[in-house]
Amino acid sequence: MRSLLFSITAVLAALGLPAASSAQAVDAAAPAFAEEVPFVVTPDAVTLAMLELAGVGPQDHLIDLGSGDGRIVINAAKRFGARGLGVEIVPDLVRRSREAAARAGVAGRVRFEQQDLFDTDLSPASVITMYLLQEVNLQLRPRLLALAPGTRIVSHDWDLGDWAPDLTRTVDAPDKPVGREKLSRLHLWVVPARLHGLWCGAGGAALRLDQRFQALQGSVTLGDRRWMLAGRIDGADWQAQGAGGASLAARWQGSGRGELVVAQAAGPWGRLRGARLQPAAGRSAAAAAPGRGGPSGPAEGARPPACTAAVAPRPGATWALWRRADDDYAGACERWRVRSAGGGAAARRPRAPAACGVERGLITCGARRFRCRRAGRHR
Repeated sequence: MRSLLFSITAVLAALGLPAASSAQAVDAAAPAFAEEVPFVVTPDAVTLAMLELAGVGPQDHLIDLGSGDGRIVINAAKRFGARGLGVEIVPDLVRRSREAAARAGVAGRVRFEQQDLFDTDLSPASVITMYLLQEVNLQLRPRLLALAPGTRIVSHDWDLGDWAPDLTRTVDAPDKPVGREKLSRLHLWVVPARLHGLWCGAGGAALRLDQRFQALQGSVTLGDRRWMLAGRIDGADWQAQGAGGASLAARWQGSGRGELVVAQAAGPWGRLRGARLQPAAGRSAAAAAPGRGGPSGPAEGARPPACTAAVAPRPGATWALWRRADDDYAGACERWRVRSAGGGAAARRPRAPAACGVERGLITCGARRFRCRRAGRHR
């Protein structure tokens, strides 16, 4: 259920006019036309279909933007066990919603607030429902994309521009009071994790991802080999495929920049199974906007982020350990002795500052990553 009055005032707010800036402004503006613009009730069948499309359950917290008489929030609590918040700008509708929640016996699980949706904190929501106008949807889109990965969004009739829905369902609505078609189109989006950028793993493994909302393109680099990939994000999970039967399934986890954990990998990418990849230094992959893919490039004169490449040390030689800064070496920090031992390479680590390991010449000491270089040689 949504109020046409709410939608009109929200559009006025987007245009910088004062009619929807506060409850007092709405009350002052409403008398001239409130009787001519009734709120539009979402038919019960459509309300139920919206909640089913979002997969609402007892673990969910639903926020309904423009909640009207409160039926979506009340049904989410009564039929699906969810908790909810209804945001409505018309005082009488808020009052009616609270009374209806009390009659339905769900007043302890839901609440209704008279406030502007643009002033509403959306971060607690696992589900967002809305029946607004296209212009309002687009103005909300950056805030929706910033929600936690996996948050579900269902919109009645109106879409989110070039952020294509993950699923669209058409529902018969013979009781729909507006429109010539007695149909309702329900759109579902699942907020994607922010994966754009370069992600680095052990042994010089690298994933370079270019994200456009749910869609991914990019490349996988393992040693001196590189493959192109294409994939799709579903909340925090994503899958990608490449040539030669290559595939992987991974999950973003953590907070802030987070990390990628590869659950499955097949074909030439098989060695990535179980790998944990971190955003490359110098740029936060998670900070890039999932719609635009982040900044167009590094600042003028700056180098793009890069993963440390592996350089195999020669047994029997003396090597210096050099700190890596992009493609440059910023000075020796300690010396290692690489010698032949049992047909393989072994390293003596005098006074290492942290537990260190060597794999194909890539030296990792705690959070620092280096590569071997022959002592006394310079670029």
